[in-house]
Amino acid sequence: MNTNDIFRRVVHFAPDIGLTYLSVPKVACSSFKRSIWESVDRKKGVQTLLEGMSPHRKDTSPFVHALPALKRRMDSFIDSRFVVVVRNPYVRLLSGYLDKVAAERRDMKVWTVVARQLDYKITDRPSFPDFVSRLSNVDVTNVDPLFAPQSEVANIGRFPVDHLGHLEALEPTVELLAKYDVDLSPYRPHETNSSGRLDECYTDREFDAAARMFANDFEMFAYSTDPADLDARGPKRVPSVSREKLREYLLDVLG
Repeated sequence: MNTNDIFRRVVHFAPDIGLTYLSVPKVACSSFKRSIWESVDRKKGVQTLLEGMSPHRKDTSPFVHALPALKRRMDSFIDSRFVVVVRNPYVRLLSGYLDKVAAERRDMKVWTVVARQLDYKITDRPSFPDFVSRLSNVDVTNVDPLFAPQSEVANIGRFPVDHLGHLEALEPTVELLAKYDVDLSPYRPHETNSSGRLDECYTDREFDAAARMFANDFEMFAYSTDPADLDARGPKRVPSVSREKLREYLLDVLG
């Protein structure tokens, strides 16, 4: 992703509550965006998130994405609390496939991009083994964010990470968000039950390929490559980024 895409698709700065959520697709990002938006609405005594409205809308959301707007709020952005939530890479990969590739009514906007990147025809509906095989033969860091490593999508090493949450064990994240009056509520328009379908869809070949493609995610976020153990365990290895370093980066990209 280029710089504009990083801020448009990943960075969700909510200045009203001093929180920046670094969004990762297929890690309950709809629920997080919706819950943070509702918190801002409560604080301001308004209702801008209407019934049935997508939390991914940008025209009326409380999130600041655009670089010029961030430049005007640089100090508050730098001082905000940066939060990212990750997911077991095996489960996330399957969830993306089931939702965006195999679904009967798949999102053609996404599939068109992915098909081109993996040399499929738009009419193709590849099996999971074939999809993983093709994905493993390209530079996975440059594919659509739905299938790129989470560490790359969230730009770990570029932004501070004040809180790293795991979707499999959300209690610490729920407690943190509660301090910002964010009541995390589920919103699952694209639920796939991928964690319960690993045995159905994976073979050793796909597990091995995924372990190689997402090696940094497994190591950085403390996940085991053993598919029988989907929870994160052990020390996380997320690089530290100082506020001074973030300021230097912003001054460079904002000019």
